[in-house]
Amino acid sequence: MDHGHFCWNELLTWDIDAAKAFYATLYGWTYDASGRDDGYWIAWNNGQPAAGLFQMTPERFAGVPAHWFAYIADQDVDASLARLVAQGGTVVRESFVVGDMRMAIVRDAGGAFFGLCQKLGDEA
Repeated sequence: MDHGHFCWNELLTWDIDAAKAFYATLYGWTYDASGRDDGYWIAWNNGQPAAGLFQMTPERFAGVPAHWFAYIADQDVDASLARLVAQGGTVVRESFVVGDMRMAIVRDAGGAFFGLCQKLGDEA
């Protein structure tokens, strides 16, 4: 993962089955359940992971429309969170680990949301 480059995209949707059908028809994507218990799917394109699809729930996402969400590769998520706050950004969700990835959800100083994503073992 190249530090500072967009590295992963997720579709957060209210209707996972409709979204899967839409992108399967549009791009030929196939899907595998992630094994997580939160409705997360991995989309595949030509044998490569293309994106994640996440089933939104009213408990966590009331009033939020379906949307794409992007992650930027980072060599040290926790250090970047401190720099982000110092520059006027906001930490929406502190760093957390999923599999071999450390992630965080943030807003930049202008209010745009994005995620940070660090492959564990790739620390600077």
